[in-house]
Amino acid sequence: MHRLTEITLDNPKTAAAILLLVTLVLAAGALRVQVAHGARVLVGEDHPAMQTLDEVVANFSGGLPIEIGWACGEGLPCSNALDADSLAVAAELTAKLEAMPGVRKVRSPSNSALLTATDEGLEIRRFVENGQLREDFESLVPLVLADDLWVGRLVSRDLKMAAVIVQLVDNRMDTGEAILDRIEPAFSEYEARGYEFRLNGWAVRGTVGGQALQASTATIIPALVVVIAAVLYAFGGSLAQVILALATMGIAVLWTRGVMGWLAWPQDGIHQILTPLVFVVGVCDAVHLLSRAAEIKGSARERILGAAADVALPCFITTATTALALASFVTSDLFSFVRFGTLAAVGVFACFLLTFTLLPLLAISIPGFGEAPDKRASMWEETLQHIVGFSADRSRTVLAAGLALLLFGAVGWAAHLRVDTDAIRAWGEDSDVSQWVAFFNETRGSSDSVEIQLELPSTTGSSFESPEALAVVDTLSSELEALPDLQQASSIVDLIDRVGTVMLPGAGPEFRYASTRGGNAELLELISFSDPESLAPWLTLDRSTARISIGGTYQSQRETHDLMASVEAIAARVLPPDWQVTFTGAIAARDTWIPDIQATQLRSFPTAFLLVFVLASFFLKSPRLGLIAMIPTFVPIVVTLGAMGWMGLGLDIGRAMVAAVVIGIGVDDSVHFLDAYRRYRLEGADSRDAARGAIRHVGRALVTTSVALSLGFLTLMASAWQTISSFGFFVSLTIMAALVATLFLLPALLLGPWNRSAEDVPTAD
Repeated sequence: MHRLTEITLDNPKTAAAILLLVTLVLAAGALRVQVAHGARVLVGEDHPAMQTLDEVVANFSGGLPIEIGWACGEGLPCSNALDADSLAVAAELTAKLEAMPGVRKVRSPSNSALLTATDEGLEIRRFVENGQLREDFESLVPLVLADDLWVGRLVSRDLKMAAVIVQLVDNRMDTGEAILDRIEPAFSEYEARGYEFRLNGWAVRGTVGGQALQASTATIIPALVVVIAAVLYAFGGSLAQVILALATMGIAVLWTRGVMGWLAWPQDGIHQILTPLVFVVGVCDAVHLLSRAAEIKGSARERILGAAADVALPCFITTATTALALASFVTSDLFSFVRFGTLAAVGVFACFLLTFTLLPLLAISIPGFGEAPDKRASMWEETLQHIVGFSADRSRTVLAAGLALLLFGAVGWAAHLRVDTDAIRAWGEDSDVSQWVAFFNETRGSSDSVEIQLELPSTTGSSFESPEALAVVDTLSSELEALPDLQQASSIVDLIDRVGTVMLPGAGPEFRYASTRGGNAELLELISFSDPESLAPWLTLDRSTARISIGGTYQSQRETHDLMASVEAIAARVLPPDWQVTFTGAIAARDTWIPDIQATQLRSFPTAFLLVFVLASFFLKSPRLGLIAMIPTFVPIVVTLGAMGWMGLGLDIGRAMVAAVVIGIGVDDSVHFLDAYRRYRLEGADSRDAARGAIRHVGRALVTTSVALSLGFLTLMASAWQTISSFGFFVSLTIMAALVATLFLLPALLLGPWNRSAEDVPTAD
C-alpha cells in the first residue's frame, strides 16, 4: 500500500492536480446536500409504517395535522378559550392559514360547526360567520361543552386552552416544514399582545427538533477541531503535524459530504454525527504515519516514505475493519442507518486515501518537517514497557479481572438492556418541543393520537350505516377509552350521536345511533347536506371504511409498545374476524420502529464482529491472533452495554450504534500492536521481547489516537439531543476502555504462562 505514497511523491504535480479536481467535483456535491428532518427520513418512504400512514390519512382528508395552542385565564389576554378576544385570534389565524399552500383545511373554535335544531330542521352554527363574531356567541358555549368532537380537541374541558388544527395535504416533512416557516411570522402581532403560542404534531417535532439538533451540531464541530488539535499537539509536540492532520481530515469530510450530495441523500438527525465520526476516526491514520515519520532519520521525503512503508498496510487493514463495521448498518431496515453506514465507510476510506497522498504532499512542502528532536520519547517508552511487564507478570490477575467484567456486562446486557427511546429526553426537557408537548398534555390531556381504520368485508355488502357495525365501533371506542394512557375516542358514532340528539324527538342522553340502518342513513344524509366536510374525517364515501381517532400522551417507545399491545389485543377481541383493521397515527407509527432499532443492533454488531475478525485474521495470518485482536474491544463493548442495562438505560437510536461503531474503531489498536508483535516474532524475538518491541513501536500512536478519538466523541455530549450526546459519551468511554484492554489484556494473553512455549506466529510465508 505504501506504493501509493511513492507514486504521489514521484509525480507531485499530477497527484496534486488529480486531488484538486476530485475535491472540486465533490465540493460541488457538498453544496447539493439538503437537510431533512423527521421520522420519514429516518425510516424511509418505503417503510411499512409510512405506507400505512399515507394510506389511512389519504382516506380521511390529508396528513397528520399541525396544532397551534394557546392558554387563557387570569393574567392572560383572554379570559377563556371562547371569549371574544380568543375567538378573534382564532378567526384571524384561520384565515391566514387557509391561504397557505400545502394546507387542506383549518379547524378552529371560530369556524368549526355546532349543531342545533330549529323549526326548519338541523342548523349549523359557528362562532364566527361571514368574518364577524356572532352577537349571541356566548349562547353557543353550552353546545361546545356537550360536544365530544370539540372538547379535548379544539378546547380543553375547562376552557383554559384553545387550539387551531391545521390539516396538511400530505405527510411529507417538506410540506410541514414549509408551512411552519410561514406560521411563525403570523404570530407576531398576537405575541405583542401577550399571547404565547405552542405548536404540536408530527411535522412540528420532526422539523423543530431537527433544526435544534442541526444548530447544536454546528456549534460542536469547532469544539471538536480544537479538542483534536490539542490532543495531537500534547502527545506529538509538533504544530506542523497538527495542521497537516486537521487539513487532511477536513478535505476527507468534504469528500464524504460531496458523495452524499451527488447521491441526493438528505442529511437527517443520524447523519449529524457523520462529520464528527469521519473527522475523528480518520485522524488516526495520520497520527500513525506522522508518529512513525518522526522516528526516522533523513529528509522529509525519506521519513514520509519510510513511515508509509511501515504503517500503510496495517493502516489499510484498520481502515477496512472500521469501514466494514460501519457498513454493517446497511443490514438495517431503517433507511437512515443504511445511508449512514454507506457514507461512513466511504468517509473512512477517503481519510486513508488522503493520508497517504495529500498529507505526504503537504508534509514535504514544509521546511524542516519533523526535524525537531522528540524529548519525550524515552518517557513514553519507559511507561509503556512498565505496562507490558506488569501485564506479563500478573497475567492471571489481569485476565481474571477481564473475565469478571465480561460476565458483569453479559448479564446486564442479556437480562436488563431493552430497546427504548424517550424523545422528550432526546430533545431535552427544556427544549421548545418538549415544553410544547407538556403544554398540550397538561391543558388538553393529549398531544398524540392512535388512528384506527376499520374496513368492512366487501363481500357482505354491509356498511357503517348498520346498527351492528356502529355497535362494534362504539364498543371498541369505549374499551380503548378505558386504557389509562388514552383519552376520549372520536368516530362516526359521535357525529351520528350529535345529530340524532338534536334531531330525533325523545332521544335521551343514552342515545348513540339509530336502531335501524335506515335511521342512521337518514342522519348521515342530514350531516352531508348540512356540513359535508364533517363526514370526510370519519367515513369514506362508500360507507365501507371508518376511522376512530383517540388521543394519548407522548410516551417513551417502551411505554408506547405496551400501549399498542393493549390496543391491538382489545381490537382482536372486539372486532369480527372478517373486518380489516389498520393502526397508524403518531403513536402506532412510533411503535413499529422499536423492533427495527433492536434488529439494527442484533444484525450490525455480529455482522461487524464477524467481518472484522475475518479481516484481522487474514492480515495477521493467524485466526488465533485474529481472535486475540477482538478480545480487547469485545470486552469493553459488552461491559458498556451491560452497564447500560444495569443502570436501566434504554437502547435508543444512538446507543444502538455504539457496538458496531466501536468494534470497528477499537480493534485498530489491537491490529497495530499484533502486526508489530508478529513482525518481531518473525525476526526471531521471543514473545516477551516481541511484545516490548511492539509497544515501543506503536504504543505512543495507540495512546494518542485513542485519546483523540475518546475526547473527540466526548464533544458530542454538548449536543442538544440526548441521543447524540449519549452516543458520544458511550463511544468515548468504550474507546478508552478498549485502549486500557489493549495495553493490559493483550500482553497478558500473549505472555501468560500458558503461552510461553507456544508458537503464536505463522511463518513468513
